[in-house]
Amino acid sequence: MICSLSIKNYLLIDALDLDFGEGFATITGETGAGKSILMGALSLILGQRVDTGILKLKDAKCVVEGRFTWTPAVRELCRENDLDEEEDLVIRREVSPAGKSRAFVNDTPVTLPFLKDLGAHLVDIHSQHQNLRLNDHMYQMEVVDFLAADQDLLTGYRKEYRAWLDVSEEIRELKKRAERLQEEQEYIRFHARGTGRRPVEGRGNGGTGSGPAAAEHAEEIRVALLDSARLSGGRVRHPGPDEGRASCPEQDPDCLPSRRRHTSGWNRPTSI
Repeated sequence: MICSLSIKNYLLIDALDLDFGEGFATITGETGAGKSILMGALSLILGQRVDTGILKLKDAKCVVEGRFTWTPAVRELCRENDLDEEEDLVIRREVSPAGKSRAFVNDTPVTLPFLKDLGAHLVDIHSQHQNLRLNDHMYQMEVVDFLAADQDLLTGYRKEYRAWLDVSEEIRELKKRAERLQEEQEYIRFHARGTGRRPVEGRGNGGTGSGPAAAEHAEEIRVALLDSARLSGGRVRHPGPDEGRASCPEQDPDCLPSRRRHTSGWNRPTSI
């Protein structure tokens, strides 16, 4: 139930504070008295979108604040969103001259969709089309829960449902992680296959080159050839310390793969 409503710099209102007592309260007035303005201000703290056209003074912000009593559904919704529980539920909406809107629940910033969801549990605004709410699935569930009158069962179900949501979210995260690992695995395999087929181009004018430049990169070339041979399934004979950069005979089966393995564009090295 709404306890009070405070309005500042909204349309024709400079500042207004309304306190509602317990029980039934009625606001009456002739056409043009401002009843719709009060309803418009109330709709701000229920999640309605606004613009700077509501500002009475264009260089000052509009502030609408409402104080409500707690209900079980509202308390549960606030707990699910980690909102502080004060003695009363205080909702505040601010609209700046620049058009920026901010909403707070017990001084904690909240999003507009959440504020709209919360407002649906606090205030029922009845109009000529309000019967359409009967088609709302959530409203139907509220009616069933109310008629069942079993709060313990409802609380237990909500607890189990939240646990199910947490586990479902964890499963989704694990599936995403597995997909990322699968993509990384395919990426590594692709480059591994590519390394096994990549031609070893000579340095200089031809072959593996000679001279200081070739000697400087001899170890790098040797390691690359060994890795390529392993990936392609061939056997590699490691030269002894006295062999130096001796050539690799084509007839040696323990040497690098024969010329037949390199006919698809490889420049077979003449020495290691």
